Amino acid sequence: MRLAVWAFVLGALSFTEGCHRRRRGGGRRAETDPRKRYATGCVDPRYVYAPPTPVPNGGGTAPRSPVTVHAGTQYIHAWAAAEGVFAWREGTAEPYHIATRSPEGGVTGAAAGDRAVLAWKDGSSGLVSVVTLDAQGAAAWSPTLGSGRNLALAASRTLIALVTEEGDGEEARVVLRLHSREGRALANPVSVAPREAAHDPAITWTGARFVVAWRTGSETAGAIRMATVSPEGERLSEPVDVVRPRTPVGAPSIAWGAGRVGVTWADRAEGDPALHSTAVDLTGRRLGEPQRLSARYRMDARASLAWDGAAFGVVWWEPVGGGVPRAYGALVGRDGRRIETEMRWWVEGDVAMREPAVVWDAPDYVMLALRGADGIELRRTGPRLCDMPL
Repeated sequence: MRLAVWAFVLGALSFTEGCHRRRRGGGRRAETDPRKRYATGCVDPRYVYAPPTPVPNGGGTAPRSPVTVHAGTQYIHAWAAAEGVFAWREGTAEPYHIATRSPEGGVTGAAAGDRAVLAWKDGSSGLVSVVTLDAQGAAAWSPTLGSGRNLALAASRTLIALVTEEGDGEEARVVLRLHSREGRALANPVSVAPREAAHDPAITWTGARFVVAWRTGSETAGAIRMATVSPEGERLSEPVDVVRPRTPVGAPSIAWGAGRVGVTWADRAEGDPALHSTAVDLTGRRLGEPQRLSARYRMDARASLAWDGAAFGVVWWEPVGGGVPRAYGALVGRDGRRIETEMRWWVEGDVAMREPAVVWDAPDYVMLALRGADGIELRRTGPRLCDMPL
């Protein structure tokens, strides 16, 4: 039935250029922008179109916080559930059941060369657990990482950086720990912002240093802040503001590309919760004015973004008119401003789509999201988000 619906949709929208892709030849230097390198056309510029691939959930129920890691030639898709933590290597029949207790919060992931790294806070012991997966299987290590919360991971080919929020209220701090891929501690833990309350950290690797962002402030006014840390675990900069609206702020998401950091967050500058984006350099200098991406957002939600060589692909979810949640996507330029408009994920029927995550694997965006009550769905779409790869 689903295939028949897709055939009908594509046929009905055949007035567009189609979805054919070809690589440009002639021996010329490749363009940076994938939308110039690959000849594609949108099925319908209002929607993220891509045939959904159901992900086996291993019998887990109430999945949450899905994450996709592209490590070498393998894709690892992971999520938390009532029954623990699951990780599915794309192309295999069933996921690994890598933890049997439901974690506190969600799962975070990063690629360290050809290894996927996953971390979560054990819901029973309260300690952080870490697993690495390569083509041969899974290997777990549980260093002394304490009982931090709101975890985030970034990695180089040889380093794994984990940031956690530790302490409560005004005493909350963001702490970074560096380890080798085998779990050996490489430096003492470093407090990224030792003199201010910091919550909900995010982290990305630039190729030379780690960038950490977090939210701070009160219930009436907040800020998104950032700082940089060296591969040796030393603070390279003092915290600086990314944005400081006169309103509470939600958790940031960040990604690195072309010498800049793409940042998304929620605030109430226009009254209702809205998702915003911007781009900054490593000093925190904004490269454009903040852009509102959505006006129906949730303050407790978090977007996902990936750099494709010329723009950031951003995906998020929100309730529509207070009803069924929908997933959305948009392209954001080098200055942090939206390119054209947002696109809603096309789905059959009145089905909730939540918590999408995205990575870039030229020439496609690879996206994972929760579908309905217990479903998990994988999609691939071209560099315009509204085009569909063959």
